[in-house]
Amino acid sequence: MKEIVLTPTRIEGHLTVKVVLEGRRVVEAFTSGTMYRGIELLMRGRTLADAVFLASRVCGVCSLPHSLASVTAMERALGIVPPPAAIILRNLMMYAYLIYDHILHCCILAGPDYAPPHGVIEDLKWGEGKVFLEGLKMQRKALEASAIFSGKFPHSASIIVGGVSVNLDPQKLFTFASRLKEAKKWVMEVMIPTFEKLHEKYSSELISGEREANLITYGVLDDTSLDPARRVFKPGVIINGALITTDLFNEIEPYVQEDTTYTYQGRELGNTSLEHRKYSYVKAPRYRGYVMETGPLARLWVNALLSGGKIRVETIEWKPPRKPNTVERVYARAFETAFLCSRVFDEIENALEMLRKREELVTWIPWREVRGESSGVGLIEAARGALKHRVEAGNFTVKSYEIISPTTWNASPRDKYGKRGAVEEALVNTEIQSNDPAVDIVRVVRAFDPCMACAVHYITISRGSPEIRAATISA
Repeated sequence: MKEIVLTPTRIEGHLTVKVVLEGRRVVEAFTSGTMYRGIELLMRGRTLADAVFLASRVCGVCSLPHSLASVTAMERALGIVPPPAAIILRNLMMYAYLIYDHILHCCILAGPDYAPPHGVIEDLKWGEGKVFLEGLKMQRKALEASAIFSGKFPHSASIIVGGVSVNLDPQKLFTFASRLKEAKKWVMEVMIPTFEKLHEKYSSELISGEREANLITYGVLDDTSLDPARRVFKPGVIINGALITTDLFNEIEPYVQEDTTYTYQGRELGNTSLEHRKYSYVKAPRYRGYVMETGPLARLWVNALLSGGKIRVETIEWKPPRKPNTVERVYARAFETAFLCSRVFDEIENALEMLRKREELVTWIPWREVRGESSGVGLIEAARGALKHRVEAGNFTVKSYEIISPTTWNASPRDKYGKRGAVEEALVNTEIQSNDPAVDIVRVVRAFDPCMACAVHYITISRGSPEIRAATISA
């Protein structure tokens, strides 16, 4: 048997993957989050209004969904319903963010794994390929569109408790639409054909990263009713390929548990020996005891099952595969980019209709600080999947805060029953087909787009001592 240890992420580190090979097959795998940050601890004692801005600092790539999840939790704790114009503006920011993040992942972070020297998709070659280089420009276009309303990126300045601090301005809306019109044209004419080619070439040739179809999504992109069932992406849980529920607040969120059997706590720092059991700073979320996967594949799968078994965007169509695997994860993210580029113009039309009628253009509602105890939860999606922020508050101040990010789901360690996390499951039984085993391993891991900044979070170190004080398991 041969052991390989890798740090496979291209943009955001703090992930170590250890696999054991028997011949040309992976027989064991461990994913370790190797840094503790503790954003949840930093939230304590902050006012609910201020905490939203700190929450976005969880990550510089997916700061916008962290802002939105946090502000939703705060508003639920305070009993606030943001005005319709604010909901539309938040959606526009979110559409642009998702398009940006998908282009970044597909064309810059994961795509080059299928280009020379290890693959055949020339246009995705790192630093040289046409789609790689144009992708850099197009992800920037989407970022610029998001920043038109968010004020800046990363870390939105306009998402505030009660709504947003910007107006629904016709000129800004025109500029936003023009940038995304350009991005859509490129996605449909350049990016999608490239990833259809990748899918056609590798879907039968490269069977790796396969696991059972146990998927979870909270859904995202509300309409003005704020009913989760009416989101563009619906909430849902799939077990063994079957959709078992879409009831976000009664049947999904209450049955999410967290296990820390193999997670470092308190003074347990850096001992990765298996005899000591613990090997990661990431928690192990489970849904009714099931190991779940989250991300674009889960979102599309749920929406497809709710839409007659398929999703169509112009001339292209997506259907759920037999099982989740590496190539299907990458292609799902590319297809979802096309879906978002199409649907964002429906939201732009909603904004235009609101401007034409000149009704309900207020984007923020005044509110008062609430005395006493309150709690709230924000359940949405980041690009990588299901995202939860929960706040427990007292006298308008954060008493405790909890974050479960997409990578906490996907890159979790084992639980108390010894069940591996989703990435670990995907690695085990993967056949090594390349001359260098590392190529097959990183393809599996990168298809999940792990973001460890989101998954593990601040340690307080006393002067001259490595002792961790008051550390709790974080997001």
